[in-house]
Amino acid sequence: MEISNNHSLPSHIRDASGIGGRGEAPASAPAKPAAAQANPVAKPDNATVAPPLSAITNMVPAQEAEQAKADAAEKAKASDNQLTAEEQETVIELKKIDAEVRAHERAHKAAGGSLAGQATYTYVQGPDGQQYAVSGEVAIDSGTSASPRETIRKMEIVIRAAMAPANPSSQDQSVAAAARQTIQKAQAELATQEAEKENQQTQPAPSANDPQYKNGIAAYAAADAVFGVGLAANQNADQSTPINIRA
Repeated sequence: MEISNNHSLPSHIRDASGIGGRGEAPASAPAKPAAAQANPVAKPDNATVAPPLSAITNMVPAQEAEQAKADAAEKAKASDNQLTAEEQETVIELKKIDAEVRAHERAHKAAGGSLAGQATYTYVQGPDGQQYAVSGEVAIDSGTSASPRETIRKMEIVIRAAMAPANPSSQDQSVAAAARQTIQKAQAELATQEAEKENQQTQPAPSANDPQYKNGIAAYAAADAVFGVGLAANQNADQSTPINIRA
């Protein structure tokens, strides 16, 4: 049996083309005007000549160059993934649903203990490319045990697990209702067993004046008189000295 939670998604999230569409790519930045050509200026003989740009670049450590390249790539990616206002609202809503679904299933798992399996989720992809859980379920062992008492204890755990989330789903409530019915059957079976046991323990001893009791004693005495003599005779025969007969 499974206890689960399914969120009803808004229509703009259930769009067949995916969860929202990506916004149009931002217009490319206008090209920068070419720098004006500088007038040549005569350098004094004792002036310090600046190293060429290539020499400065080569002085930057390779690790910093790689980091700068990674930062540039990340900024470009962010620019490509810019969302419209509607898509941003969709992402916010999906994050909220994802958190609620995961909290719901964690509550089932924690209350079910060893009877509960691992949570499984159904995902949808948001306009930001991320996966969000929109429904989930936890399998729980709701079978009967070897004895009525054990079954009752087990079903009590099943009920707690099913009703553990703040807002149990209709499936959760169905699981709890089925467990309550199983408890009622186990209680009835347990009551029958205890009644039979009590009757056996409280059965009165036979009275010496009871005719059936007297008849039983008389029959036993008669049988003992007959079979007791035969038994004694057999025992004496077994203990007798063997006799050798000679021709």
